[in-house]
Amino acid sequence: MESGSNQKKPRRASGLASTMITALCHLVGIAAVFAILAAAFINESALSALQGTLSDSALSGRAAMELALQLGLAACVWALGFIMYAMFREHFKSRKTTRLVRARGTILTETLIVFPVFILLTFGLAQMTINNMAGLLTTLAAYEAGRTLAVWMPEAQAGRNGVTPALAHDKARVAAAGVIAPVVPQLFSTCNPNSPTLQKKLAGLHLAGNVPHYISLQQPLAGSQQFTDAFDKAPLGMRGIPKTRMAYCSTTVTSSGASTGGLLTTKVVYRHNSAMPLVGRLFGSLQIVEGRPGFYANIQRSYRTTTHMAPNKIDPY
Repeated sequence: MESGSNQKKPRRASGLASTMITALCHLVGIAAVFAILAAAFINESALSALQGTLSDSALSGRAAMELALQLGLAACVWALGFIMYAMFREHFKSRKTTRLVRARGTILTETLIVFPVFILLTFGLAQMTINNMAGLLTTLAAYEAGRTLAVWMPEAQAGRNGVTPALAHDKARVAAAGVIAPVVPQLFSTCNPNSPTLQKKLAGLHLAGNVPHYISLQQPLAGSQQFTDAFDKAPLGMRGIPKTRMAYCSTTVTSSGASTGGLLTTKVVYRHNSAMPLVGRLFGSLQIVEGRPGFYANIQRSYRTTTHMAPNKIDPY
């Protein structure tokens, strides 16, 4: 009896160790998916805004919730991939071991039943992941736009250096576009706004990436035709200018309560193009943004902060 009980203990220990190793592998896989998604959509501006947002009580709760949701979606992506792997492994294993002759057409019938559901699930999960990241970046964009207006609105109210409320809002819009740009889909439009602030930013991107001028003049497409159209296929240096330009055209920035030294509420609205085929209608409404038709999700975020004190009306320089 004692020898039998002693044999069960190593089996239990080995089973527990195997379970822990499997769980650890899944956690590493989920973390890897989360890191890949973060690296694909969070640039330096967004990372800086994320650090400030998490330390700001006004937006830290929302940002943390969106990060947690993104982690959950990363777990779903990993689970979907693991299920695919397990299904294919079981299929090939059964082909080697079974001796039964399956009825003709059974495999084809099962594939026709499962494949459409799998495709819709894959596209839907991918679009949901991208839309959640768009929501997170819009939250960070509201933080950046609010901080920009907190600095420039007192300058506009004092009338220094030719700064006007319109110019202050344009600077905030460019700041928001710089954060949102990574999540803008691959399909570009001929959006060409007359914004000196944006042109300065694009000129910097042009010099940094040695981008040819024609990249900003791509023609709009009628809609998404491929799965990869929802992602970035162009080289990093080639997509910065059109993505930033389209992010600017898809974003509006408004403010209220802009008294000097008082509370300023900044509202950012970003119209995100749900570019995944088959499922775009589930995540947005049909709109035309700067000549590019598609299904757009209107994402709104607000941020309240205190404006700077009124500057001297006389420029010391």
